[in-house]
Amino acid sequence: MPLLATAPDATPELLANIGWLAMRLTIAWLFLWPLPGLLRDWRGTVGATALVFPMPRAVTLAGVFVMLLGAVSVAVGIYGRVGGAALAIYCVGGAFVHRALAAQPAALIDALKLPDDARSTAETAAAIGALGHTTSAWKNWTIAGACTFIALAGTGPWSVLEFIPLQLSP
Repeated sequence: MPLLATAPDATPELLANIGWLAMRLTIAWLFLWPLPGLLRDWRGTVGATALVFPMPRAVTLAGVFVMLLGAVSVAVGIYGRVGGAALAIYCVGGAFVHRALAAQPAALIDALKLPDDARSTAETAAAIGALGHTTSAWKNWTIAGACTFIALAGTGPWSVLEFIPLQLSP
């Protein structure tokens, strides 16, 4: 079975359009997928935000709306530049939250009185958690770059509006 790039009717324009759509949909999914979990653990979500931002409830609520509306706008290509810019800013804030979360387990272990054998296990678990949050912070910077690209370049072809016939009256 031939690859898409070798198919006779796969023009560079078609491949670019598919690439734009794939980028938009994957960025949208990246923000939509975690929303149910963030809402289910609202207290934890606000607590994580509180590590970095003042007024954590308001900032968390704003972040949820940015995730939802920004993802939808990028996915469908309507006000995608605005959505991309909002998501980029959200990602920068998220990077700082993940950096703060990376330090939490080690600080907690230091505050607890643990036997030596339990301390060793706890320190290993804390190091693994810190690594996860550190890599998540760096991923947020990378995603912020992709969202900045969309904010600057737009969402590309195949927006929903291209498929809706509009009749403008004179």
